[in-house]
Amino acid sequence: MNDTMMRHTLRFAVILGLASTVACGAAEDASDEADEGPAVAEGAEETGVASDDLTASPKAESSLKWFASHKGSSSYEHYCEKAVENSYGRSGVYASAIANWNAQGSKRHAGDRKPPRGALVFWRTSVYGHVGVADGAGGFCSTSVGGRIGCAKIPYFQNYLGWAPAPF
Repeated sequence: MNDTMMRHTLRFAVILGLASTVACGAAEDASDEADEGPAVAEGAEETGVASDDLTASPKAESSLKWFASHKGSSSYEHYCEKAVENSYGRSGVYASAIANWNAQGSKRHAGDRKPPRGALVFWRTSVYGHVGVADGAGGFCSTSVGGRIGCAKIPYFQNYLGWAPAPF
């Protein structure tokens, strides 16, 4: 599917409220193979949520606590943007992780692997991208970590873009 067709498909999906079903590295074909989610970088390492003694805004702390309380759940698989927004008490702000990344403009820190606690971290895993929440200690929490909600060291997935402050 070419980029123009993908954009039109995404617009249509947004209108129907279905954008998150095709987001976050979901399979782009209709094969019967199980979708493994975003490609994991070589040597990737899963972790726990970094300690609460790192300073962050109350919203950032609440976001990371949301991920900790949902750890191991697969109910948000391929819904990374929805999970991140829900962790910040929001829903329906961006159609995809890449839409969120692009909206951040000059606030983006491309390639920087040391985001502050609560910042959003982004990957180009597909045309829709992937997003998680930084723990401030070199890790992040997100969906698709071993096929479920979990935490890992950055970059974990392939094609790391960088980070931006949470816009919520």
